[in-house]
This record gives sequence, C-alpha cells and structure tokens, in this order.
Amino acid sequence: MLKIAVPKGVLFNPSIKLLQNSGYKIPSEFGRKLLIEDSNQQLSLVIVRPFDMPLYVEEGVVDVAFIGKDVIEETSMSCFEILDLGYGQCRLSVAVPSYSPYKSVDDFHSLVKVGSKYQNLSKKFFIERGIQVRIFPLGGSVELSPIVGLSDAIIDLVSTGNTLKANNLIEIETILHSTCRLVVNDAKYRLKRKEISEFISRVVEVIK
Repeated sequence: MLKIAVPKGVLFNPSIKLLQNSGYKIPSEFGRKLLIEDSNQQLSLVIVRPFDMPLYVEEGVVDVAFIGKDVIEETSMSCFEILDLGYGQCRLSVAVPSYSPYKSVDDFHSLVKVGSKYQNLSKKFFIERGIQVRIFPLGGSVELSPIVGLSDAIIDLVSTGNTLKANNLIEIETILHSTCRLVVNDAKYRLKRKEISEFISRVVEVIK
C-alpha cells in the first residue's frame, strides 16, 4: 500500500478528484479524519498542512506527495519532482497599497518593511536584486499588515487577485509562478519503484 500525502487547503479537493478519476476508491467525505484508506487498500492518504509536507516526504513517512511549487521552493525540500499537475495555479507576488509611493521594487530602500510568510524566497529575491529591506515573518492575514501600518509591502500568493483588490492592494512584481506538483521520496522511489511507477502512470493517463 502506497502512502500518499495530500495537502489541506486549495489543493485538497482537486487532488482528491484526481485520485478518484485515476481509479482509486477514495471517499468524498472524510469528516475530521486525517488518515484515510481507499476501499481497495491500494492507497493510504495522509492529510497534511502544506508547510509540514517537506518533513513527511524527507523522513520517508509518505511515498508520494501532492505539493505546491511555492512550498518546494520556500523550504528547499529534498525530493524527486515527478509531475507538474497543472492545477492550483497561482503566483508569489510583491504587492503594495494602491496609494503607495513605491511603484516598483526598484524604489525600495533599507527602511521599507515587507511582511511575508515566505521568508526564504523573499530574502533570496531581494538579495538577487541587490535591494536591502526589512522582512517581517507573518503567519496569516498577510494583507492586513499594510492596512494597519505594520509593513509597506507584502509578498504573498495571488490566485484571482480578489483578496488584494478587496484590501486596496496592487501587485508590482511577480517572483514565482506555482502549480501543484507530484513528488516522491528518493529512497522510497528506489524501494517501491514498481508501485510508484504504476501510480504515476494512472495519474498521467488522467491529466493527459
């Protein structure tokens, strides 16, 4: 039986639907269960928070995982990236209030405060651009920080842009484009090559 990690949040439902369309007998309702098996006992699903996913993969707790490219890049997780599944399209962007004097990141300086939960990607981005800013770690409600004056800008995931618009924020630069990826633990891939390859083949047949 393969252990598959599925992330909570926006990637959860499309990932479950993909598994169902691939022929696995996955129930549509889980309640509060975080560990589910398909009725044919081919898969065991582990429901995991997105940013906990790298630990589950790297420690070999799961064989295969559905995960956003943003998490892979932010955590520098050790894994073998198998497929770009195409759904969960979003982008990691720099955004500022619409009234901000900063129209480009090139206008930023050492006193500019940037709020984000993507600390590593944010630091890497500004280092590569040769711009020094203050980066604050935020866990949630990132869009709130410019409104209350905690930050001058934010770096966060954007899908439709509706949340930014609702909070009077505008994008000024995109750092990364992200979609859901299928990844495997390197060691588990060697040990379970046949089972994992069969699983991948079934998924590929559906996404084609």
